[in-house]
Amino acid sequence: MKAWVLFVLGALIAFSLHSPAHAEPTRFTSPNYGVESVIFGGTGILTSSEASIPPTITDGPTVDNITTTSATVNWTTDKPSNSVVSYGTESGKYLYQSGEIEDATLTSHTVNLTTLVRGTTYYYKVQSTDVNGNLAESAEKTFQSDPGDITPPKITSGPTIADNSATSITITWQTDELSNTVVEYGSKSVTENSVGQFDELTVFHQVQLSGLESNKDYLLRIKSKDASGNLYTGPTLTIHTLNAPTITGVKISDITLDSALIQWQTSSQSTSVINYGTSSAYGQVSQDTSYTQNHITRLSNLKSGTVYYFRISGQDQSNNSLTSDEYTFKTVVLPIISNFKASNVTANQATLTWDSSSDIDELLLGSITKTSNPALRGKRVSGGNDKLVSHHTYQLVDLESETGYTITVEGKDVFGNQAVSPEISFTTLPDRTPPLIQNVKTDTNIDLGSQQTVQVLVSFGLNKPGTSVIEYGAGATGSYDQKVLTDTELTQNKFLVIPGLQPGQTYHFRIVATDKSGNVATSAD
Repeated sequence: MKAWVLFVLGALIAFSLHSPAHAEPTRFTSPNYGVESVIFGGTGILTSSEASIPPTITDGPTVDNITTTSATVNWTTDKPSNSVVSYGTESGKYLYQSGEIEDATLTSHTVNLTTLVRGTTYYYKVQSTDVNGNLAESAEKTFQSDPGDITPPKITSGPTIADNSATSITITWQTDELSNTVVEYGSKSVTENSVGQFDELTVFHQVQLSGLESNKDYLLRIKSKDASGNLYTGPTLTIHTLNAPTITGVKISDITLDSALIQWQTSSQSTSVINYGTSSAYGQVSQDTSYTQNHITRLSNLKSGTVYYFRISGQDQSNNSLTSDEYTFKTVVLPIISNFKASNVTANQATLTWDSSSDIDELLLGSITKTSNPALRGKRVSGGNDKLVSHHTYQLVDLESETGYTITVEGKDVFGNQAVSPEISFTTLPDRTPPLIQNVKTDTNIDLGSQQTVQVLVSFGLNKPGTSVIEYGAGATGSYDQKVLTDTELTQNKFLVIPGLQPGQTYHFRIVATDKSGNVATSAD
């Protein structure tokens, strides 16, 4: 749009006109205004520049091509500008924006909105900005995305429930449109289990529920969802499975290296079949065609140390089938001892470790084979544990220092099969550590041997076996001129008596302990 202003050139604007009476108009321009001068009695024309005038929306905005997930917004402007649509699901809150911001050459604007939510009302406004930054903006408008198919499938036939057996049933139904096939069921809640064809769409629906318990109530309901996500959910129904013969009391016993005894009972007389093998595929069969309620079968010619899988089945005299759960057992492995070794060997201790190919108990046998003390040569060492394990650790204690030992271990499994290790030998280290004297306590009472004297009872402990001497003397300090030499046993817990002391007299004492390696420790005074 141009605003035209007539004015007298001499009064409002200063410029000279020297053109002939019939000369072409002369145009002067500036960033915001343009001036035309025409020689018609000295009259000029002043025009405003388009650079400062925003675009005007001359048509729209309108919305068309509305689908469940998209729509097209259209409008026109009177001058070239860009195309932007701001939109959202709440009035005045435009969380999304689409369009062409960079291209400001359009007067006919089309913007596609995508990833819409079906059946949702959207609030929007359009904006067009020219190359000089002048903005045109519409008022807020609304449109609704296409809700699409909102009708759930209808049941045209069924559901029909057929009893296949005491542990399975079949449910069938039909719908008026393609939809999936789902049955929910459970003994306490209908939502405990969900089975069917979740992705396949059909009008004919069939689901078999298997693994049910006989003579038991179950809750179930059918579901069918069409391609648009519309879901039909049927009412909850209660069914009762047939009372069929059952297999109970399955017992696996007398497992040996190559056989196992299988026992079970049935609620009515039936035949028996055991399918078994080294996997759930089985592959071997043991069959008995006689009718009985108490069944016993020995599976033979098995491989030792092998896990076997089996399932029991049969048929009663009314042709009802019986099937058990799957069971497993492992045949016995002859135990073998491996990795037998001694570690953490010190002057008086050693750790023995070994593995066995199956769980066995522990029996340790050994003897001293190398020593400087002839009296110790051939001394026996033994120990054990009746716990059945396959990884064994045994701690040897109270060993002689600087002494050679030869050890073997044995073990028996639960079936009495025995394994024996090879011999190993080790030598303990020299003992250079004196015993530790600890927890010294004293008590004083009348000397029972003489009512005129007092005796002191001294108790203490050693951290390893040893003998001890108490040295004492009169006074709080000074020499130790007397001794108690009554402790000659290599023990750890000590109790000695200092007799014949004078009442009212001060004495001091100390303990001297010697271990079996001759290491000496002396206590404080």
